[in-house]
Formats: sequence, C-alpha cells, structure tokens
Amino acid sequence: MPGIGIFPHAGKFNFTRYSPHVYLEPLNLFTIGFAYFANTQVLFSVWFFFLLHVVEGGIFNRLGYQIAKSTDSFSADPPTEAYQCFGALACLVVWRLWVARWHLRDVFLKAFRKAYPADDSREVLAYRTVVFVFLVSLSFVLFWLCRIGMDITTALVFLCALSIIYIGLARVVSEAGMVYSGATVTPQAFVMDMRGTEVMSAGSLTGIALSYSIVDYMRGLFTPGVAQSIKMGELIQGNRRALLFWAGISVLLGLAASVFYTLHLGYSHGAYNFPRFPFFSGDPKGIYGSTLTMMHTPKAPDGERMVFFAIGAGLMAFLTFLRYRFPGWPLHPIGLTLSAADNTGHLVMPVFIAWACKSVIMAVGGVNLYRRSKPAFLGLLVGYTAGVVLSFLIDALWWPGEGHLVHYW
Repeated sequence: MPGIGIFPHAGKFNFTRYSPHVYLEPLNLFTIGFAYFANTQVLFSVWFFFLLHVVEGGIFNRLGYQIAKSTDSFSADPPTEAYQCFGALACLVVWRLWVARWHLRDVFLKAFRKAYPADDSREVLAYRTVVFVFLVSLSFVLFWLCRIGMDITTALVFLCALSIIYIGLARVVSEAGMVYSGATVTPQAFVMDMRGTEVMSAGSLTGIALSYSIVDYMRGLFTPGVAQSIKMGELIQGNRRALLFWAGISVLLGLAASVFYTLHLGYSHGAYNFPRFPFFSGDPKGIYGSTLTMMHTPKAPDGERMVFFAIGAGLMAFLTFLRYRFPGWPLHPIGLTLSAADNTGHLVMPVFIAWACKSVIMAVGGVNLYRRSKPAFLGLLVGYTAGVVLSFLIDALWWPGEGHLVHYW
C-alpha cells in the first residue's frame, strides 16, 4: 500500500532563483498545535523575520557576496545570517540575565547566607542546592573539556557559547512555542571562528571534535524541557521539589536504556545497518574530516563572522529597546534569533497558519472565542501524539526490527 505522509508538503519553494528556499509543509499539526498558544506578536515575528532572511539571502546571492562555509556540518548556512542570528541570541541571553540580576543576586546570597531574607520554600529546588549544583556541574564540565584536550581559553569560550544556546533556547521555546527551535552556530564552530585554529593545538582541536555530545543539534539539550517542567510545578499545591527529582530520574533511566539498547542493536544486528547519518555520513565521519582539515589548514580568526555577529547583537538590542520604549511596537525581537535556523524553514508555514488562525479568532470573537477554541488545538496535539504511539505499537508487533518513519521535525 502507498504511504500516507503525516506531514504532506509540496517540496521546496523559491521566491527567486537567488533567494533561499522555503519548505511548504502546511500540515505540520504538531507545530500548529503548540504555536497556537504562543503570543501573536511572537508568531508574527517568526515568519516576518524569516521572510527578511529570505530577502537578505537573495540580495547577497545576487551580489555574489558570501563568506566561507562553516567549519562543521551542523551550523546553519549561509554563515552571514547564521552569525547574525547567533549574535541576536547572545544579546537576548545577556539582556534576560540583566533583567533577572536582582533575583540572581538573591539566589546567590541565600545560598551562602542562610539567614538572608529570600523565600525559596515554593521553588522546585532550594537556592543553596541550585547554586552549588550549578558550580559543581560547571567545574566538572570545564575539567572534562580540559582533560579531553582543550586549552583553558578554548574551553572557556566554548562554555560561553554553550551557555548562550542552553539559556537562549529555553527562553525561545517557552516564549515562541516552537518545540523544534534550534540555534544557528555550534559552540565548536564559534570557538574556532572567533579564536582561529592557528593558535590551537592538535589536542584542542581533538577535544572540540569529542565535545559534540553536549550540543544536541543546538536545541539546548535538557534546558527547554526543564523550563517547562518548572512551569508545570506552579500547578502543584504540595511538594514541588519531588517533580524535578522524578524528572531527573526519568532522564537518567531513559539515557541508560538508550545506551544499552543501542549497544544491543549494534552487536546483534550490526551497527553498519543503522541509519547512515548518525553513525557514518554525518556525525562521526563529518566531524573527523573537518577536524583533520582544521589541523592541516589552520586559519586566523574570522573578522567577517565577528562583524555579522555584532550586527545581529546590535539589531537585537535595538529591537529590544523599541519593544520596551513603545508598548505598541508590533515586532517581537525573538523572531530574529530563529530566522536562519535550519528547521525554521520547515516550521514557518505551520507557524504562519497558527498566527493567522489565532489572529482571526481574536479579531472575530475576542478572548472568549479563543478560550472556546483551545480544545481543538489541544486535540491536534493529543491526536498526533496518539497516532505516533499507535504507529510505534503496530511497528513493534508486526514489523519488529524494521519500523517506519512516522515523526520528524
């Protein structure tokens, strides 16, 4: 029987022969369901800035201006706009930390001074636990990076870029409702482009190659999910701290099961039969090849990338100023952080549909109609999830060891 695509699409669409392509995937129901609950200004900014990304890319292509492609296979292309978005994400993180500076001060003072008058009884973790776990974890990661070969300067720059992704993506997913959001530049590419590989030893480059496991395709690893768990904790009337404990246990059990089952499949069926990208053409082979290239052809710091990084940070700062200065300003700056991300091209059509539906509903029936329409979009999420689970069970029963691809971003 012919397959029925869950996400039917019309392929790639180009406005001009010079502009970047757009994926026409209007029936990505999972994205529509989540995006509907986001702010309409945020949804508007996501597809608006994506269109600006298309226009900017088309202008650069028409003029023939472009800088060298990224040093790894995971950062977005073109690098001009990828670094713009990453600069915007860095500015977003710095601004949010600045806004939260008094709260962060209270957290640290409470951690080191028990008598400090900051109440953490309703938090999912005690402030002292948060601070000491954070410091121990950060020290361990820094120690691990240095032990696998990185020098201390490279490791510190790497950690800064990694923190931008972890904190920034947690904020973006929470505010934009795009569960498949991703950054545009990996910490590995960032540190090599900013420092230049000519000052790095072979050990540092090898350490960079071995550090991709904590990047998770630039989606923030656990931080977006943890942010949602903490938000859910506000609904708990009793002991909220049990929520994060059991969430951590679930993560550890899932990680252990994943590692064990992957090794089991590799030895029982042969890892060569696994999908090509994770084990051969993409992750290990691509990283190994790019690392060898960096060792054989060292380069200086990339000034052009620094310029576009600064442009993105400046634009984000300007848009943030406009948003705070003029309450009716229609553009939310968060869209700038996503415009050049690889998966935004797949998600922009569903986001546009969610924005259009919500805008029409709010204009016609106001808040009351919006509240009455919530079950329909929750039904999209529940129905899609149930369909994926049912497909998995059918595969496990009737096609064990084979399976079918029924979900992707």
